Amino acid sequence: MTLSEFRHIRYRIQPHIRMTPIVPCEIPNLFLKLENLQYTHSFKIRGAFAHILDLMDAGDKRRILTVSAGNHGLAIARAAWTFEDSPDGARTRAKLTGHYWETLHIDLRMVDTADFVIAHCPTNIYSVGTVHEIALCRLERKPVLFVSPPVEFPSYDALRRHLSDDRVGMRLLENLRAELPIKPNPKGIPSLWYMPLVGGENFFDGFGFNESKFGKKLGWTETQLDRLEKRRPPKRPLLPALEQLNERLPEKWDNRLKKYVRNDDWLLWDIHDSKIEDAHG
Repeated sequence: MTLSEFRHIRYRIQPHIRMTPIVPCEIPNLFLKLENLQYTHSFKIRGAFAHILDLMDAGDKRRILTVSAGNHGLAIARAAWTFEDSPDGARTRAKLTGHYWETLHIDLRMVDTADFVIAHCPTNIYSVGTVHEIALCRLERKPVLFVSPPVEFPSYDALRRHLSDDRVGMRLLENLRAELPIKPNPKGIPSLWYMPLVGGENFFDGFGFNESKFGKKLGWTETQLDRLEKRRPPKRPLLPALEQLNERLPEKWDNRLKKYVRNDDWLLWDIHDSKIEDAHG
C-alpha cells in the first residue's frame, strides 16, 4: 500500500471512526496509540469499514460473513449496522437485533452463563478484551470464575534439544521464541491484571474433565486440553466447584479477619443454605 492509498482510505473511514489519542509511556521515544478507546474497543473497525466501503462502491450485494465472535466480528457488525439509510438498511439493522442467541459470544475465552461467567485465558498471553469483559461482568454483579491453566511447550523444548549443536538453528529458534512470543508458565500463575477484578478464590488451574463423572456419561471426545490435564492434574479444578454450587455458598478468604467468610457475590443465587436462610429469616 502506498502512502497516497493509505491517506485516501483514512479520509474515507474518518466519519465512521474515532480519533484516538497518542500518549507517551515510561519508555523513552515510545508512544501508545489508545485504540482501546475506539468504537468496539479495537483497531479492527478501521479495516472493516475500509473493506465494506469498497464493496459498496463496487455494487457488491453479496452477504458478508466473518468467522469471529470477537473484535473483528464486532467491527463488521457495526459497519453493517451503520450504513445505508434505506428500507434495505432498516431490514439489515432489524435482522441484526433479532439474532441475539445466534451471535452470543461463546468461546473458550469467555463463556457467559447469565448468572456467572467462566473465563479461560492461557496466562502466556494478555488480552485487553478479556479484562474489559471481566470488568463489565463485575459491574453487573456477576461472579467470574477464571481458569488459568499451566502453559508449557514440550515440542519447543524437544526441538531446542534437537538443535543444540546447530548454531544457526538455535539462533532462529530464539528469534521465533521472541516473535511469537513463547512464554512458559508451568504453574499457571494468573496475571496481576486479573487478580483484583476476579478475586483470589475464583481462580482455577484447570477444568477437571478427566475427573468429572460427566465425561463418559456425555461421550466427550478427548482433546489436547484433556491430555494436558492428564500430564499435570489440576490442584483446583473448576468442575467440582460448579457441582458444589447446588449445595453451598462459596466462601472467600478475608485478610482482615484472617478466616473464610461468605462470598457475597453469590447471594443473588437461589442456594438453599441454612446459615443464610436463618440469618435472613
